[in-house]
Amino acid sequence: MHSGVTRLTSSTAGIRSRHVVMVAVSAVLAVALSVTPALATHDGDGNSNGPRDFVTGGGKHLGNGVGPEVIRTSVSAHVGPDGDARGQITTSVQFSDQENQPAKLRVTCLIVVGNEAVITSVVERQAPGLPEGTVVVTHIVDNDATGGIPGAPDLIRHSFAPFIVPTVPPDGQDGPCFLPVLAPVTVISGNYVVHDADA
Repeated sequence: MHSGVTRLTSSTAGIRSRHVVMVAVSAVLAVALSVTPALATHDGDGNSNGPRDFVTGGGKHLGNGVGPEVIRTSVSAHVGPDGDARGQITTSVQFSDQENQPAKLRVTCLIVVGNEAVITSVVERQAPGLPEGTVVVTHIVDNDATGGIPGAPDLIRHSFAPFIVPTVPPDGQDGPCFLPVLAPVTVISGNYVVHDADA
């Protein structure tokens, strides 16, 4: 699999049988493609006096939700006054007591619906396993926000090809925009804030 840390390490390869993975990917892909039109019509502008869509925060999660590697991520993504997505994601992988140099990613698309955000970004400063130019899709669920599950931890996952599918950018955004096909995993420490301007 080339999602989350599996792109960065092969230590979790072979956990599931190929058949189970293909069934799961097919099911998630079907759902992702069915919601694409709804996501594409979300403009994120709110009203002219209020804040626009944004995602901020930082935290740690285990690679693919099971580890052993720990992924640290900080996010600052927002829709600007012109309607285009802006921001940066910094992420690094920690194995035991050694942490790799963080990759820096430039945000190209931000889709926010309720307490969930999907951020498409491109690697601008590479790190081991993440070459420059790699498209990364970060899915964040803010369970402290309206629509979240009170008391539940936030969720996150970084996904890569082939576990991402293209979608139409929201109004005002140039993209490229993608949606993930794998579900996010539990944040073990930290907090992410997702703001939906249209909520």
